[in-house]
Amino acid sequence: MKKIVHEREFTRVAARIETEARIASGEIIITGQTRDVSMKSIYIPCDRQIPVGTECEVRLVIGRIEDPVCIEAKGKIVRSDPDGVAIEFIEMDLDSYNHIHNLVLYNSTGLNPDQIERERKNHLGLKRHG
Repeated sequence: MKKIVHEREFTRVAARIETEARIASGEIIITGQTRDVSMKSIYIPCDRQIPVGTECEVRLVIGRIEDPVCIEAKGKIVRSDPDGVAIEFIEMDLDSYNHIHNLVLYNSTGLNPDQIERERKNHLGLKRHG
């Protein structure tokens, strides 16, 4: 029997970042710290079951309260389980994209930073080339 291996498009790193996600145009708001982050998605622990496919707005706040770096993106729920939700980024501005890239690099302790750079070069923004 052949073993199927699913490779991720982007490296995931463990990162605890204060996050707010406004689900379905603000009807539901979840806040907390991310469990992990990649260039394409985040996982936020929460106790709410949110339907897969639901669109949301995500805001990650990094750094000091006085002068934080904010990453803002539009996303959609791609997994919802009793422990939290996985949100795929579907749109973000260039500054947020660069901030998330730097965040993944910074938190990639023990990983190969060249791999992360290759992943970025093999994608056009949030979409795969070709």
